[in-house]
Amino acid sequence: MLEQELIKKEVAAKFSQLVAAINDVNANAWSAFYSRDEFISAIAGIDYYATRSAWVGQINGLFLGRERQSVQPLDVRVTALTSDLRL
Repeated sequence: MLEQELIKKEVAAKFSQLVAAINDVNANAWSAFYSRDEFISAIAGIDYYATRSAWVGQINGLFLGRERQSVQPLDVRVTALTSDLRL
């Protein structure tokens, strides 16, 4: 049980780092959270991105047009899906 709690805290901390990168409008820091080797696809609204580079390129373009970004999570919940996969 203690190990589960430590893992949940670690995942929540990583998510906080992602939110900070988004709020800093830092596309390089943001994209580091997306796997380079196991990317499958991304869907944003009606747009579909089959490759990681297309997805990151789109976000980089959006970040360039923003003066600031403010994301404030209200609740962060971490769920163990398997012994090595968390949601």
